[in-house]
Amino acid sequence: MAACNRPLNNEISCWKTLDTSRLVEDNKGGNLQGRLQEIAATLDEEDNPVIMLIKHKK
Repeated sequence: MAACNRPLNNEISCWKTLDTSRLVEDNKGGNLQGRLQEIAATLDEEDNPVIMLIKHKK
């Protein structure tokens, strides 16, 4: 995975945009799991990019 953007605050360590067409393709290929798979299942290739927020583990 490419580097993240700079930290937003103490809770969110960084964020990254994910290309929707790539998510749809990866989901069809069975390469996703968990919450990301659920999100990708509802997307169309023409949808806006997904913003992934990366939080510190508690």
